[in-house]
Amino acid sequence: MSENLDLDPAFVQRLAETEIANVLESKKALLEEHSASFRWLVASFLAINGGGVLALAGQQNIPRGYAVTSGLLFCMGILSALLCAWLSQRANRAMMRSTSETLGFWLSVAHTGELDQEHINAIERKMHGTMKAARPTQFSGWLSVLAFAFGMLVAGNGYWIAHSPEMVKVCVHD
Repeated sequence: MSENLDLDPAFVQRLAETEIANVLESKKALLEEHSASFRWLVASFLAINGGGVLALAGQQNIPRGYAVTSGLLFCMGILSALLCAWLSQRANRAMMRSTSETLGFWLSVAHTGELDQEHINAIERKMHGTMKAARPTQFSGWLSVLAFAFGMLVAGNGYWIAHSPEMVKVCVHD
């Protein structure tokens, strides 16, 4: 059973109108900020990993096994960046739906003047769940960064081994 708060309907309607404005402003800011930062972030993931692949393509000074492993890591970074973009779009659509439902609730409250605390709690739970569902997006983004870092380490290690055979002998024999 819904718990209706015993408040003055005129006050509740003004509150709802304020919340409607807040939801609309939040929705607009969410979309703008997400779009701008997301384009920059995914472009960066793609650029650094793509640059790693291109740098390896002309490299003759890294042993083949190291170059292949490093190239595979860079390709994994590219795929992770694309996965991040796809997951983010899904999460953004889910957040937009939740925001639209919240807007619908406040429009109803503005019309009726009745505030239902149980419904407010349900909306908050849904929004929290929607935000938790976006975590795989963050994971795939970090996976892209880690793939690049490990790709660089492997390539650098291969380069070091190819150009410092006497150092390898010293390190191995000690």
